[in-house]
Amino acid sequence: MKRFLIQNEKHELQVSKVIFGTTYLGNMGEKEAFPQLDRYFELGGRCIDTARIYSNFEPDDRRPSEEVIGAWFQSTGLRKEIVLSTKGAHPPFGKMDQSRLGRDDLCFDLEQSLNALKTDYIDLYWLHRDDVNVPVEGIVDTLNDFARQGMVRCFGASNWSVERLLEANSYAEKSGQLGFSASQIQWSLALCTPQSLGDPTLVCMTDETRRAYLEHGIPVMAYNAQAKGLFSKLAQCGEEDLPQKVKKRFLCPELRQENLARFHRVMELSKQYGVSPAVITLAFLTGQKLPTGTIIGCSKISQLEDSMMAQDFQLKPEEIRWLEGK
Repeated sequence: MKRFLIQNEKHELQVSKVIFGTTYLGNMGEKEAFPQLDRYFELGGRCIDTARIYSNFEPDDRRPSEEVIGAWFQSTGLRKEIVLSTKGAHPPFGKMDQSRLGRDDLCFDLEQSLNALKTDYIDLYWLHRDDVNVPVEGIVDTLNDFARQGMVRCFGASNWSVERLLEANSYAEKSGQLGFSASQIQWSLALCTPQSLGDPTLVCMTDETRRAYLEHGIPVMAYNAQAKGLFSKLAQCGEEDLPQKVKKRFLCPELRQENLARFHRVMELSKQYGVSPAVITLAFLTGQKLPTGTIIGCSKISQLEDSMMAQDFQLKPEEIRWLEGK
């Protein structure tokens, strides 16, 4: 079972390389969600990633994912066995340009998350979006207040640029405080951009960004790690039957040729090793030199079980480079 380390001067978190993502968990309901959480734990998974907005953002969302996870913790008693990752500071619905990085917003979101999750601490707390107009000093000070009160162990930046993250960590070092321990951004074998994803507030991995993370020793948790199932769906139904959203994000004119070339390489390794395309795409990330965890989102237990095979599957370094055409 592969894990990677996220740490600061006070805490070390051994994080599963395959992480249970919960974007739509609240909309499933407990009858569907609990068996998935149970199965993830049974298969050795020990990190759950959620957010204040998951299943709590769109007008027709039914129940926050954090509440379902909190209920699962109560029913199983497994809170201390899990590295719990959640996020705050997301703009409100329909107002993505509205900043929520002030102290009052951060305190409100954390309190709401703690109550929903039925816990008194978060192992890994992320700021979901950035606003470069907000000075890093106040943000770092507030997060350190949370840490001093024992409500947060480590904290991370989600959808922040490397430059902004390093600026925050420079201030933290100079002021004798904890800095950001990790970054959570979009990263998969399939190329995409914030523009193709339709959200300029997102941050996608690039070669330059990857080099910067390696240089500064900053671990990454990759969301959308399976590119909305692009390679699996291509293998099952072909390009014509792909959902339009998937085509727009990953097969737009500027990305189509390269991502289809990567798909064919995935299929070669999939056949060679007798594993699914999903396992190959996750292993591409878990085998990086940069300490990386992959966040998976599954609608069926069979998909979860397949993805979890990537926990112990390993590609050779040359195969990882080959998948990218290098």
